[in-house]
Amino acid sequence: MIRPTQKSVSTKTFFLLFLLIVLWLFPIPLLALESDSLWFRAVEIRERNNYWLPGEMQISSWEYNSSGRLENREVVVLSVSGDSMDSLEYTILSAHKNGIDTTEARIKEEEKRRNSGNPQNRQSPDPFDREVQSLVKQYSTGETKIIEGRRAAEYRFSLPGEKRFHYSGSAWLDTETAVPLLVELVLDPLPPLVTEFYLSTKYSPFPDQWYPLEVEMKAAGTFLFIKRRFETSLQFSKYRLSNDGKL
Repeated sequence: MIRPTQKSVSTKTFFLLFLLIVLWLFPIPLLALESDSLWFRAVEIRERNNYWLPGEMQISSWEYNSSGRLENREVVVLSVSGDSMDSLEYTILSAHKNGIDTTEARIKEEEKRRNSGNPQNRQSPDPFDREVQSLVKQYSTGETKIIEGRRAAEYRFSLPGEKRFHYSGSAWLDTETAVPLLVELVLDPLPPLVTEFYLSTKYSPFPDQWYPLEVEMKAAGTFLFIKRRFETSLQFSKYRLSNDGKL
């Protein structure tokens, strides 16, 4: 029987003590390894909840001049119908600009737009779409913060856009459920004449009822040699499952 020498025992003891000290002083790398699975769980949550459709939407917009003074404020409420995201139809229920009812005028503008064949606004980029995961670059920063009472972990990500533009930003995932609670992104590089672009999306905190609740956009630039700043808020409500909904 081979007995351990005093030297070997001391070496093992020293190594174990050193390992415990390292784990105590530097726990972040281990937490980061554990949190990496959050992103892939978030992709699965997005895929499971791909069949929710909003029934109503409110668009609020603010326009500021070069000195920061509010010049125009508009609120438009729309009902949303259709069986899938690709076939959604929007009907204006009410519209007010600077406190004046502009519903009839906005309805006529919408009819003119439809007759001209101009497409609806495109959806904002989704970093959790399974089909674009090969293009998304993401990593956990190790940072956390409280969002709506839930602790969320930050992931930095980048996603190619159209032409030479790329989207980059932060996604905040619930550390327990992996639900994306907030996604913030910017456009890089900025288009010509645009000096600022910021887009954020707040989501429902429930894994089986996950969908956007509010989208906020801030943009600024120079148009016809005049500086302008715009803020827009889109609020979604009255969600329902599409005909293909499977949860």
